[in-house]
Amino acid sequence: APDPYFPADGASDAFYRSTVEATLTTAEAGATITVDGVTGTVTSDDNRVIFTPDTSLAPSTSYTATLSWSCGAA
Repeated sequence: APDPYFPADGASDAFYRSTVEATLTTAEAGATITVDGVTGTVTSDDNRVIFTPDTSLAPSTSYTATLSWSCGAA
């Protein structure tokens, strides 16, 4: 099965020009990803949520990404 997060938690060799992605069990229209101190665009593709930074992330730098969603209808 594919890893539901890219890059993986604690990854030290992730390509810094790539996206940050999470795969949810089911599609959630309001799901979002934020990365502390980074601006970018969030898109979704079925059950994948994708954060694309506006500029390349700095190499050898740690970032914290947060995935937020609600589970189904309220």
